[in-house]
Amino acid sequence: MRVAILSAMETMSGGLPTPRGFARIGGRSVLQRQLDFALKAGCERIACISNDLPSELIDLQHSAEKNGAKFQIIRDIRPLSGLVNASDEILLIADGLAFDPDLISEAMGEGRNILILPAEDAVPLGFERVDRETAWAGILLASGSLVEKLADLPFDVDPQSSLLRLALQAGTRTVPINRAALFDHRWMLIDNDDKADRFEAQWLRGASSPATLFSPIRAAADRAAFAVLRRHSRPERAARIVEGVSVTLLLVAAALTYFTYSVAGLLVTALAGFAGQFSGTLLSMLMTNSSRSRTRAIWSVFRPVLIDLLLLALIVVSVPSRHAADAFFAAFIMIGLIRLIEMPKITIFSKNMRELLADRATLSLFLAGGMIFGNIIILLQVFAALSLLSVLVWFYWPRLTQA
Repeated sequence: MRVAILSAMETMSGGLPTPRGFARIGGRSVLQRQLDFALKAGCERIACISNDLPSELIDLQHSAEKNGAKFQIIRDIRPLSGLVNASDEILLIADGLAFDPDLISEAMGEGRNILILPAEDAVPLGFERVDRETAWAGILLASGSLVEKLADLPFDVDPQSSLLRLALQAGTRTVPINRAALFDHRWMLIDNDDKADRFEAQWLRGASSPATLFSPIRAAADRAAFAVLRRHSRPERAARIVEGVSVTLLLVAAALTYFTYSVAGLLVTALAGFAGQFSGTLLSMLMTNSSRSRTRAIWSVFRPVLIDLLLLALIVVSVPSRHAADAFFAAFIMIGLIRLIEMPKITIFSKNMRELLADRATLSLFLAGGMIFGNIIILLQVFAALSLLSVLVWFYWPRLTQA
């Protein structure tokens, strides 16, 4: 069995009483990120050292138990002997350590290792010195038999520092982490808000790719999601509420379709598109692979299809019944061609243009404007004709240039 040992003992610098592990990065605390890594690394039992029992640790316990792991909060080293057997492995993660998990998989491989950094770079940043040349990078994987040796030490010693020394004395191999990770903010001891902000900024760059301004509604939703992620105390709850609002708006749009209020239905569909993009972006950054449900994956595929069907129905009910067949055919061809153009293999359009066509909220506003100011059937026919022409040019252009 593999047992993770975490800590919430050290506080932020500047006299703040907040534990380092509670610092928030991208809507999740440092401890939550460490727990995610421990669970992914196969840890079946989690021990967290803390003097108190705050709500943040209770939430952490619920998260661990939801993923099938046992979680226990301890005050000192004495309970560790009952949690770890000699045949177990311990995964020790330093208090307040924020890191890129990809760097660990590159460095640690499959064996028991102690990750290290050059002392001249790491010690000034708060990392614990190992010897003259190296410092502990904040993660080690070692034999559980080391815990038995803690019984020979005073109960009030620093458990993490003591386990590090015992692992070094036992001859556990040391493996260096690329020192560049310290300077590009992918490996940091978070002891103040500035460091948390810097780590969050680099994490956001790698975790998401916001829509460009060529897709205006989606771009606005993505940026709103980033703002909530940074400022909201419970961004996951906010995302789920907005996701519920998105579903409700789609139901309202369906009701408006039934009662033939086409323009109002398109405006509500645009709002639903914004809300769906907002919640989807937020949840994609907050949720780990283990917490993503099959239902949510199915809904993420089904929602765009549902919006397309709503657009099709709203277009049909917007015209007199004698023109319904013409409107249906034009709308069906338009939506089908848009879906075709969205495919990455169709390269005649730039990525920005494909993003614009994929923005169903913007398309809904465009169609609503067409209904208000013009003949929607002619507008659809022109749009479909241009889309078809683009696809034909993409398909035949290589042959024409080779001829």
